[in-house]
Amino acid sequence: MFGLFNHYFPGVGRQKFMADLDRKDRAVLLETDAGAVCGFTTVQMLDVPYPGGRADVIYSGDTIVDRRHWGTTLLAKTWLGMIDELRLSRPGGEFFWLLVCSGYRTYRFLPVFWRRFFPSCRGSGPDELGQVMHAAASAHFRSQYDPAAGIVKFDEPQVLRSDIAEIAPERMADPDVAFFIARNPGYHRGDELVTITRLSPENQTRVGRRVFPLTVTGGE
Repeated sequence: MFGLFNHYFPGVGRQKFMADLDRKDRAVLLETDAGAVCGFTTVQMLDVPYPGGRADVIYSGDTIVDRRHWGTTLLAKTWLGMIDELRLSRPGGEFFWLLVCSGYRTYRFLPVFWRRFFPSCRGSGPDELGQVMHAAASAHFRSQYDPAAGIVKFDEPQVLRSDIAEIAPERMADPDVAFFIARNPGYHRGDELVTITRLSPENQTRVGRRVFPLTVTGGE
């Protein structure tokens, strides 16, 4: 896992990577037929207070897929299956996904799989989603989080390799990519845009339901 991550984020030391991994509750691995790790994502469960109650927030930490395997939905499918398992183990609660993005490819997971998320070029100002996001980010990232900008500036930022982080001019025609750059102009320095979405069947896009439909429970 570290070898793969370090290939795309060369400034991250092994000790820092392992310390961050130790704080996570689960990891989803994407492996080749030969057993080599070619992608992964890590997950940490956060219990967050917000107006009206408490929310289960799933925070995605380090996430990477080897460039040779871009386009596969297997990691997303496995991750959604794990999310469904967690939802069913905690009936009656609200589930949210907290995702921080230093690259537009990560941000684009949101419009592909979820109908409504924050911040977005499709929506207005923050409502309940924004309240949960700010509560979770403030508690988890503390002074490294700028609530006015919605940005996390880590003391030791993880900077994506320049050839991967580079954005081709034609990509700016995508409104989601243009929005990401406008909201996170320091992405090339490792600044992370904080985002959130509700993890529920009714919030899945057609693509999300095709990859892995979340279970509809009695309360939905």
